Amino acid sequence: MYSAMIKGSRDVEEGLRFLRELKLKTNLTPKLRSYTPLLSKLADNQEKLMTPACRNEEEKEEKENGMVEIGMGLLEEMVEGGIELNEVSYLHLLTSLLPSPPSFIQVLHHFMEEILLPTLPALLDVIKRFFEERVDEEWEVTICEIDESNGRILDDSNNQLQVRTKLNL
Repeated sequence: MYSAMIKGSRDVEEGLRFLRELKLKTNLTPKLRSYTPLLSKLADNQEKLMTPACRNEEEKEEKENGMVEIGMGLLEEMVEGGIELNEVSYLHLLTSLLPSPPSFIQVLHHFMEEILLPTLPALLDVIKRFFEERVDEEWEVTICEIDESNGRILDDSNNQLQVRTKLNL
């Protein structure tokens, strides 16, 4: 019931309130299906902030920071609760973290430990977008096809994102 309430919530704050109620009133441990709708709402909020309609930079930055804090907090809760994220959850979480390179990289490392090869095109697009937006800063982005049996790079295609840093970080 609470998962449906979280999914149908008007915004992230209401969804968080339902998640807290689930934990406090029922003594149940939330499952991934309770967290994924919240991560989706965070990603949607981030996408809205990236539109030209959001003109107030100060307000935008404040909202982005709040979403990053919420996203990282939800990840921490899920990891502590033994919840394994799937690619859809990582897609939403990484999308919500686009404005925060340190958080994005931290979650990307977590993703790479859990899921070796992304299969969702949308997830590859978000990862590629993150690095392409920063290509002049410190990243070189190459898309390569890999052999799934041994993980070796085959040729230039759109199946695997490979990132090489230009600088030693």
